[in-house]
Amino acid sequence: MESPVQSKSGLRISIARWIFIFAAAYGLPAMGSWYFVTPKIVWQAPSQQPEIYYGFAGLAVAWQAVFLLIASDPLRYRPLMLLAAFGEKFLFSGMLIILMHRHIARPHWRPFAAIDFLLGVAFLIAFLITSPPEARSKLIA
Repeated sequence: MESPVQSKSGLRISIARWIFIFAAAYGLPAMGSWYFVTPKIVWQAPSQQPEIYYGFAGLAVAWQAVFLLIASDPLRYRPLMLLAAFGEKFLFSGMLIILMHRHIARPHWRPFAAIDFLLGVAFLIAFLITSPPEARSKLIA
């Protein structure tokens, strides 16, 4: 029979796992579809080059693979959670917020910035709940 501590630990790991599975399930179709759509912006703006567009799409798809890796073993890959939150989610959403404030990015990007920001927060929560019990007790005290 599992002790309450083991049960809580299993629940925390399961929550972290599902956070990253959800992120990849959202991100793979969203970013993978970029390979099958020819964006008008690539061909309209001389400074936009197709390799930048497809390079961004490829990098984003690679991050989805990292999310699945983290989901496969949240305790083992726990350090990657911070990199995923700050290096992928907050960097993108923060950049979009700045560009929209400067009226460079169009408003249709708002929902994507919000989703990425919320996923970044979820990644931080996953990082915190998978910390060792003694580290969690220090946070509470």
